Amino acid sequence: MTTIHENQPSLPPDTIALSTSMLSSHRTQQSVEKVLKEIIDRFDTKSDPLSPREAAQLRRGGSKGMTPEFWRLWKNLSLERYPALPDSEVLSENERQDRWQRVFQAYARFLPTGTAQKQNKRTLPHNSQVSLGEVLWGTDEHPRDGEKHPRVSEQRIAKLLSAPAEKRPAIMMRLLPLLKRGISPKEERFNFIELGKFLLNPDEKACRKIAEKYYR
Repeated sequence: MTTIHENQPSLPPDTIALSTSMLSSHRTQQSVEKVLKEIIDRFDTKSDPLSPREAAQLRRGGSKGMTPEFWRLWKNLSLERYPALPDSEVLSENERQDRWQRVFQAYARFLPTGTAQKQNKRTLPHNSQVSLGEVLWGTDEHPRDGEKHPRVSEQRIAKLLSAPAEKRPAIMMRLLPLLKRGISPKEERFNFIELGKFLLNPDEKACRKIAEKYYR
């Protein structure tokens, strides 16, 4: 039989609130990661309902990327259930939609086009073993000196990491074309879940993760 001691100290209310908040944040991140995996599966040729026209819609965007295909995915994936990031209670539904559409647009930009698309090879180049920071560094060889240079310069990375959180997603979107420059399809595979989480919640933790792998 367990003995209950009346004088046993209890946790302060602030500590309980902090623990509850951390647990809620952890569950939110798990939910977001789960839906990002589902989005990646939807973009896979084997089970992907996206036609080339629909993929092009997402890639080009529109008025803030709110294309018919975005709304179809928003509904089919029930994205209104996912807060997108731990502090999303301060965001309006429109702001959350903006963040999710940016993820779709970023993913669509990496779907093969042209000959590869005609051959029905539209698999998203996802590789969970290659971090976002690693692919931002890359190993491009300069055409003149043959030396290896970072795919994205340190100046650009510094601008990304030092920018206010609300501006980081837009800066990241401008860096994405550099990830496909001068590299083969095999080399450009990287962790799209990490990219999606950064676009949804570009907080200091996400920035530190990029920096740790970029400045390795």
